[in-house]
Amino acid sequence: MRPKPSRSHEVRRPVYHLTPDAAPLVGPVRSAPFLLLSIALLSIALLSCGGRGDARPRASAPAEALYPIRGVVKGVAADRQSVTLDHEEIPGFMPRMEMEYVVADRALLDGIEPGDRVEGELRMRGRGLSIVRLHKRRP
Repeated sequence: MRPKPSRSHEVRRPVYHLTPDAAPLVGPVRSAPFLLLSIALLSIALLSCGGRGDARPRASAPAEALYPIRGVVKGVAADRQSVTLDHEEIPGFMPRMEMEYVVADRALLDGIEPGDRVEGELRMRGRGLSIVRLHKRRP
């Protein structure tokens, strides 16, 4: 006759209840939402790094460029640090428009008033624009 196995040798496995009134989920079923959230956050982090799909160097703008500018003065800032010009097209750079420009030196605006027809040089350094030379045009 064989001896009966004792209950202490039995291996108990967890039972997962998938009904709405079941006990709280444990084990792998409970970690699935965490895994999905982790994957979603990792994807967002990688996309926000701004990595480019190619390793080729991009063409960059020159460190500094000068463009001739001609137009009519629409306004001079009270602090004399900027001037608003209705300027002609700057070929290869900018269409005709009215725009406020910082001046490199306040002295450039001495004697300049709204309505004056002017010409000068516009400097682009990086992404910044400034007027570096400006004088009234002869009629």
